[in-house]
Amino acid sequence: MNENVKPIYNWSSPLLPGTIVCASYEDFDGVKRVGLFCILYDEQLDGSISEKRNVVACKISSQVTLAADYSCMVSTQRNTFFDKPCMVCTSKVRVLDKVKNVYKILGQLDSYTFARVVKTYVKFSNEVNRQLLDRI
Repeated sequence: MNENVKPIYNWSSPLLPGTIVCASYEDFDGVKRVGLFCILYDEQLDGSISEKRNVVACKISSQVTLAADYSCMVSTQRNTFFDKPCMVCTSKVRVLDKVKNVYKILGQLDSYTFARVVKTYVKFSNEVNRQLLDRI
């Protein structure tokens, strides 16, 4: 992302779950990249914490050959803001700063796709919980 470009997103606005955003992030090698993410959680919508800048989001990939148990295909017919087939990778979760990372909103997933993403994420979350509880 060009540092001189004005953001298209107003960070003081909440991001509802299922919103698809463009955001900058660093990959595991520390290389700055731009990618698409599906919002799962926005601190601004959570009344029990004082922080309001972060969101939790799942990475979206166009590498559909990497589909796994914790990924969910997205229909480009129902979600016309995507220009090619892609999937929400619910096990690839990131915390993004709305001020520093999020710069554009593409749209909102249709209700059918969003329900599938939620079910897939819950399946992943249940496995995380199982592994955590097994260590107690």
